[in-house]
Amino acid sequence: MTENYSNTEKLSEDLKNLLTSRNEENFSDFEVICVLNETQKTTIKCHKSILSVRSDYFKSLFRSKMKEYQENRIILEDVSPTIFEIVLEYFYTGKIKITLENAIDILLFSSKYLIEDLVQLSSQFVSKNLQVEYVVDILKLSESRGWNDLIVACQNFILSNFQELFALPSFQDLTKDQLSFLLESDLVQANEFDIFQALINWGKNNLNMKPNDSNIANSENQILKEGLSDLLEKIRIIDLSDQEMKLIEKTKMIPKEIFKNVKKFKSISPIHLEKSKKFTQKFSQDKRYSWVFESRFIFKSKIVKEKEYFQKLKEWIPDQTFLKNMKLGFSTSRDGLDCKNGTKFGWETEKSRSLKDQRTRYIGDPNAFVFTLKNYQNDPPQKFPIRKNKVHEAIYYSYSSWGPYVLDICLYSNMSAGNSNLFGQSYCLPDGLSYSSKESRNYFAGSNGEWKVAEMETYFL
Repeated sequence: MTENYSNTEKLSEDLKNLLTSRNEENFSDFEVICVLNETQKTTIKCHKSILSVRSDYFKSLFRSKMKEYQENRIILEDVSPTIFEIVLEYFYTGKIKITLENAIDILLFSSKYLIEDLVQLSSQFVSKNLQVEYVVDILKLSESRGWNDLIVACQNFILSNFQELFALPSFQDLTKDQLSFLLESDLVQANEFDIFQALINWGKNNLNMKPNDSNIANSENQILKEGLSDLLEKIRIIDLSDQEMKLIEKTKMIPKEIFKNVKKFKSISPIHLEKSKKFTQKFSQDKRYSWVFESRFIFKSKIVKEKEYFQKLKEWIPDQTFLKNMKLGFSTSRDGLDCKNGTKFGWETEKSRSLKDQRTRYIGDPNAFVFTLKNYQNDPPQKFPIRKNKVHEAIYYSYSSWGPYVLDICLYSNMSAGNSNLFGQSYCLPDGLSYSSKESRNYFAGSNGEWKVAEMETYFL
C-alpha cells in the first residue's frame, strides 16, 4: 500500500528561512555584487542552486564553469540592490510585491537575466496600470526590448485614449511608423478632425520645417503636405462632418478630388449596399483611397473594449453603415436606471414608443440575434439568432412605463441580484442546452440565472 503526502507550506517556510539565514557564516555559497554607480556597490549573499533553477541566465553561467563560477561571485553592473533583493526573495519564496515604482525595474532585470515567469508577471502588472502620461515611453521601451505582449497592450491603450494623448507632449514622441500603424486601426477613439489637427502639430514638431522658398507660409505648407501625406491618407474622411470636410479641404493638405468622391459616396443610401461596394471598388487600386471610406468604431464602451471583440462585431454585422452609426443612447453608469414598474432592457426608441398605441407588444426582425463576448461558461464569443418560429418576438415592449427588452434576458430597475435569464425563449440556444434548464439560465452570467448587473449599455443605429 502506498500513500502520497505533500507539505508545500513547510517547504515554502524552509526556503524562506534559507533566504534569511544566508548571511550567516557557511550558510551561502555565492555572492552577487550589485554596482549601481561608481560609489554604490552592495554585496548580496545567496545560493548557486537557487539562482540556477530560477534563472536560465545563471544556469547557463554555472554550467559553463566560467570565472564567476570558479570565484563564487558575479558583478552585476547598473543593478539596484533593492531590485535584486526583491527578485531574490521571489526566487526563494515564489512571492513578490510589484508596485508602480518598481515594476519597470523588475521587468528590465527579469528580461535581461532570463526569468521568464517574472517577465510575464511584471509585464502583466505594467499592462494593467498603464497611464496616458507615460504610455508612449513604455511603448518605445517595449519595442526596444522586444516585449511583444506589452507592445500590444500599449498600442491598445493608446487607441482607446488617442484623444487624450493629443494634448500631451509625449504625443510628439511617437514615431511616424508608430502613428501609421495606429491610424490604420478601426479602434482609434478620437474625432477625425482632431486627428488631422494633431498630425499637423506633430509634423511641425518632427519634420524639418526650414523652407527654401522665399514664400515661407507656402513652403511650410508644402513641407507638411509632403511629409505627412502617408499619414493624412489614413484619416477616415467618411467620418468627418460636412463642416469639418470644408475646413480640411481649405488647407489643401488632402487632394480635393478625395473630398468630392467621399461626398458622392455619402449621398448613396445605406440600403444600396451593392451600389456602395461598386463605387468604392472604382478606387481600389488608388492607395490614397485605402482608408477614406472605412469608418472607425467610435463608441467608448465600458463593456466591449478588447480589439478582438470589435472585430467580432464587425464580422457579425458586415454592413459598416450600421456599425459606424452606433451611438450610445443609455448606460447605467452614466444615466442611472429610472424604471418605476420593474423590468427594463434597452431604452425607448421612436419605434417602441409608437407601439403604445397599438395592440401588439412585439417588434419582429428575422435578422435579430443576441450574442455573448464573455460569459460564465468561458465559451468563445458567439451569436444566437432568433428562432424561426419566434421572429415576431425579437423585442418585447410593455404598455406600462417599461422599456423594450429581449424576453430571454430580464433586467430589473434596481440592478440588484434577481435579474434573470430565460435564454431560449425567443433565441436559439447553444448546442446541448435546453430551455429553462439550469445550464441555459446560467449561461450568460451564472448564479442560477440571477445576477447583479454592473453595467448596461444601449446603442442606437
